[in-house]
Amino acid sequence: MKICVAALLVILSACRTSRERVLSQEEANQYGLTAVIYDAPLCPNKLEDGVLKVNGPCEEVTCLPERGKIVCRARKRPTSQFGP
Repeated sequence: MKICVAALLVILSACRTSRERVLSQEEANQYGLTAVIYDAPLCPNKLEDGVLKVNGPCEEVTCLPERGKIVCRARKRPTSQFGP
């Protein structure tokens, strides 16, 4: 029974991490992600006719300290969750 529970936990954690990505240091710097952040929306955007517009699916970003530096992980979320 303990082996089944352990195997289930491994499978579930693998599924969870497969939906996450680690942001590169360059990408984190581009968005100013230099501190501890919990579940902040990160949406790609572009300037159209002088207006900044969302240009693609948003992600939910969490940045936490790991081994002496801030590491940011992003998870896909529907754009509508963060507003228009």
